[in-house]
Amino acid sequence: MKAVGYRKSLPIEATDALIDFEAAKPEPRGRDLRVAVKAVSANPVDYKVRKMSASSATSRSRFRSRKPRRCR
Repeated sequence: MKAVGYRKSLPIEATDALIDFEAAKPEPRGRDLRVAVKAVSANPVDYKVRKMSASSATSRSRFRSRKPRRCR
């Protein structure tokens, strides 16, 4: 079956950010279901998260969580 994936998180603008490949068709077992996907989409948040994950470490440091404050 046809599939889309990535090997390494790259900026979405990169030509090899997402790659097409062939994968074995999964066989449902037990209570599994196999569905036919007719369409997919990505919302703006998906794009921004993907773009941020590929950014440099310096830009990620802005979003680092702070140490918890002690309650008095």
